[in-house]
Amino acid sequence: MPSQSQQIAPIQAPTAQPEQRPEARPQSNAAMLEDTGLSPLATPTARQVAPQEGAAPAPAPSELAGVTARISAGDLNGAAEELRQIAGTQRRLLSGGGDRALLQAALAALAVTETLTGAQKAKEAGRLTDATRQAQNAQWTLGRTTGLDAALRGALEGAVATFGVRTTDATRDVEPASAAGAATEGYDAALGQALARASAAISGGNPRPGGHCYGRVADAVDAVIGRFLSGEHAYQAAAQLAARKTLFTESSASDLSSLPAGAIVVWGKGTSASGHISVALGDGRESSDFVGKQMTHHYGGAGARVFLPKARLAR
Repeated sequence: MPSQSQQIAPIQAPTAQPEQRPEARPQSNAAMLEDTGLSPLATPTARQVAPQEGAAPAPAPSELAGVTARISAGDLNGAAEELRQIAGTQRRLLSGGGDRALLQAALAALAVTETLTGAQKAKEAGRLTDATRQAQNAQWTLGRTTGLDAALRGALEGAVATFGVRTTDATRDVEPASAAGAATEGYDAALGQALARASAAISGGNPRPGGHCYGRVADAVDAVIGRFLSGEHAYQAAAQLAARKTLFTESSASDLSSLPAGAIVVWGKGTSASGHISVALGDGRESSDFVGKQMTHHYGGAGARVFLPKARLAR
């Protein structure tokens, strides 16, 4: 499935870099972004927020009306590009000026739209079985996505139907291929893809680590799920993720190169100052303050812990 992050060439695992995240963070969702020129951190009031499961989905913002029209007209590529632009614009969320609901809706719709563009390419190439499977994956993801209004959801369902996939076909325990092996552990593909896309956007496509892995990963979690990560070092995230059992489930770290999109990998401190943290992109690469080949060992010598997202998108 093509994505913004796939345009970045893989690189080797990063070398040692100090990585820190401030203990307390401002209500504006600003994080450790000194090198981007965003406003400096103020003295914040600490908070820990998790999404409330079962809450009613918010309607999609009006900015997505153009996307709805493109999808209804069969312009999936155009819709995907517009969604990428909207998500990129909403990176202002990190400095307190973006629209979180719009960012979440754009990321959710993009996950479905890009899967459908893959199905469309497969159909044009005569690979009808592959096209149907990808359309089923798109329907499966759509069924687990919240935050979309009736018009946009209807347009996406109509696009799925053009591949001959009915709702009953796509909800019959069909799991996306990228989620194979993770489904039994409660992995939510829609949320995982949203986390991966948010992290890739926040990284800015940087090819080299800049020492801010924790801040960038936590900002992606903030934008998609809600704020709860804190502390100065990446390794501190492991205990916090493990404690959020309604949001993440810990998985095996035996095959880091084959992690599904959105899996969060946290490396222990070992002999390093901070360890490391990243979000898997689902294609053998990771994202934090850069995008590169998934790290399979850390210079600090400590092991890794893997956490799979299993909650729906934050409302």
